[in-house]
Amino acid sequence: MLKMGNKRKSVLKTVAAAVIICGVLAAMLFLLGSTDQMTQQEQNRALSRALRNAAISCYAIEGRYPDTLEKMVRDYGLVIDTDKYFIYYDVFADNVMPEIFVDVKGESE
Repeated sequence: MLKMGNKRKSVLKTVAAAVIICGVLAAMLFLLGSTDQMTQQEQNRALSRALRNAAISCYAIEGRYPDTLEKMVRDYGLVIDTDKYFIYYDVFADNVMPEIFVDVKGESE
């Protein structure tokens, strides 16, 4: 009877260890996903700042805001991953800051 009790304790310890390991792994995966989401948000903000800075540079140099996103890419060295990002760039007038919105493709739906 003593052997049966030891076996049962051993199985319970193994199950408890497995549950703890699964919990730790789940927490790590959650934290990694959360960090990835924060990194993506920071990348969106960085691209938005770069777009605004390029538009402001164009205004300072040429006296007007660029009429297209392509002009900023061509003339001001802006690099955009168009496969990853959707960019809304709307020009009202050449002396009014364009409306700029950046989002990751596939996440805005």
